[in-house]
Amino acid sequence: MIIKRRLNLVDFFNERKYRFGAEIGVWKGGFSSCILSRCAVDKMICVDPWNGVGMTSEFDGDEVYEEAKAALNAFGARVQIVRKTSIEAANDVDDGSLDFVYIDALHMYDEVKKDIEAWLPKVRSGGILAGHDYKKKRMCGVKRAVDEFFGEENVSHTVRKLAPSWWVFV
Repeated sequence: MIIKRRLNLVDFFNERKYRFGAEIGVWKGGFSSCILSRCAVDKMICVDPWNGVGMTSEFDGDEVYEEAKAALNAFGARVQIVRKTSIEAANDVDDGSLDFVYIDALHMYDEVKKDIEAWLPKVRSGGILAGHDYKKKRMCGVKRAVDEFFGEENVSHTVRKLAPSWWVFV
């Protein structure tokens, strides 16, 4: 299966009739909004600590949180905004309760590995665990963690060269 970019991955979620999902690392809510706009998702958990610590710089966490809320509030009860770290939020989600999880949080090797370990059990059999920036050179911790965890031969990724997404079937 060839999926060119992450918007096509969202369409794939919709084709598979995925209804319950999560994005880990929401930032301003752009990709979560995309998922909610393009998919018939009943419930989307949007997780980010909005703590002012980013991948490359510091930022005003409260200001970005307000931007995310403004972007996501349009989707009403379909959205659950969770202002916690990835691991804290994962502890509140039942195992096997989600159709998909998309990880786009901290991109360092150890953090990606922790996110995979925390969220993989939350995805039901037949679901997808996915994430962003798989082959981006300055974020090489993502590819290394994903490949080590699943085996590179088991990882699919978008073919777009700029910030490709990865996914595995659970």
